[in-house]
Parts: sequence; structure tokens; C-alpha cells
Amino acid sequence: MVDSLKEVAEQADEAIISMVRDYAQNVDVIFGEDGLLTAKTEGKTIIVMSTLDPETMNKLGKKVEEESNYKLISAAVSGGASGAEAGSSQVAKLVNNLILGININAVAEGLKLARYYQLPEEEVINLLKVSTGDSWVARNWSDVSQWTAETALSVLLKDLIASYNQGIKHNIPMPFNALSSTQLFDSMGKEKPKE
Repeated sequence: MVDSLKEVAEQADEAIISMVRDYAQNVDVIFGEDGLLTAKTEGKTIIVMSTLDPETMNKLGKKVEEESNYKLISAAVSGGASGAEAGSSQVAKLVNNLILGININAVAEGLKLARYYQLPEEEVINLLKVSTGDSWVARNWSDVSQWTAETALSVLLKDLIASYNQGIKHNIPMPFNALSSTQLFDSMGKEKPKE
């Protein structure tokens, strides 16, 4: 057991996993007071499991490599990638979560219509599982429907917004992503995160 991130870095053999939500938290873990880099060890690898937009991941990787002898890799790439290459794995995560967000909205809205017509949710879900409406979301609806602002929905919303921002930045129209971002909590019938 250790009491600080500095001690984690001192005791780690080769790699340290950072599993936090966003860029600011990663910066705090790596560069903060008693952060990983305060250990003054060398040659370790920091594995970032956060979904960050590509530019942010590249910025973080460059900062780590400029300010230390550490390397930074993105967890989503099989075999890893250096900080400079990590952006492509972040794009893949954003693409996956963009599709997940759209799919959650679609299933939730379909179930709203089914409820209006008093169709049993379980029967509709079972129908989806064997029809063209099948998806990971439909097959796992009993779990997905329990997500809240304190759990996966906030992380998903962060990723939908990051995808949307990338679309704007690169002039890639993604209207379903934009709609999913704004409707996610309403479609799920969940309370929005507190600002």
C-alpha cells in the first residue's frame, strides 16, 4: 500500500496506469503536487486509459516526454503507442462512444414509444435482440438502463461532446452526435449531471 502517487512511481517496475476521467485529472496525477513525476524516476511508461480527444492526448504525451524520461501510451491501442501516436486510439474510442450514445438514444426512444402503447419492455427488448434493431445496447439494456450521471452517462456525455467538438473543428457534420449529446439524459429519463 502506498500513500501518494509519488510512491506509486517509485515502486512501479515499468508501467503505471492512469485511469481517471479527463485531461485535468491526468495532469494532476502526472504533474501535480506529489504526482508521478515528482518521484524523479526514469524510463517508466504511463498508460492513459482516459478517453481524450486526439489533440489533447497528443498534447499530454508531448508534455510528458518533454518534462521527463517517461513515455505515455494510450490504452486503446493494441501493443501501445507513444504519446505522439496516441491520438489515433483516442479517435477510435470517440467513434465507438459516439455510436454507443446514438444507439442508447435510439433504444431509449423506441422503448418510450412502446410504453405509450403499453407494450411490455422485456418483450420489446427480446424482439430487438432477434431483429434488425439488435445491438450491444439492446442486449445489455438491463445494465445500460441503470447508468446515471454519477456513472457511465457522464463519461459518455463527455465523449459525445469531444466527438462533436472534433466534428466542428474539422468541418465534419455529425448531426446525430449533436442530437445525442443534447438528448442523452432526457432519452434515458435520467437527471442531468450537476454543473
